[in-house]
Amino acid sequence: MKIIKQILSSTCILLLCSFTFANDSITTQNTAETIYDIFPGTIIIKNKQLVLYRCTSSGYQYPLHFNHMKDEQRIRELIKLYPKFWLTLNANPFEEKGRYRLAVEAIADEHLGESCHLNDALPPLES
Repeated sequence: MKIIKQILSSTCILLLCSFTFANDSITTQNTAETIYDIFPGTIIIKNKQLVLYRCTSSGYQYPLHFNHMKDEQRIRELIKLYPKFWLTLNANPFEEKGRYRLAVEAIADEHLGESCHLNDALPPLES
C-alpha cells in the first residue's frame, strides 16, 4: 500500500509540473510583441513612392511601406498642405532587393513648417 501511495504521489507531481510548464509556453507565445524604433525625417516622393529622408548627417533614404493606410493618407495630405515639415515615425527596418526600407506602424510626431536637416537651418554660403 505504501508503494502505491508513493507512485500516485509521484504521478500527481509530474502531472502538475507538466500542466504548469505547458501553460507557461502558451503564455510566452501569446505575449510576444513587435518593438518599433523611431525614425525622424522629412518625406520626399520618388517614383510615386513615399521615402523618409532621415534627419542625420548620413541622410539615408528609406522607402516607406505602411501597416495602416491612414498613415500613408495623412502623409500625402501633409505634402499637399505644407511645403516644409518633418515627422517621427515608429517603424521597423527591413531589407529588400539590397536596400533598407521601413514598415511604418505609426506617425509619432508631426513638426509642421519646420525642417530637421542642418543644411536647411544654415544660411546659404556666398562666394
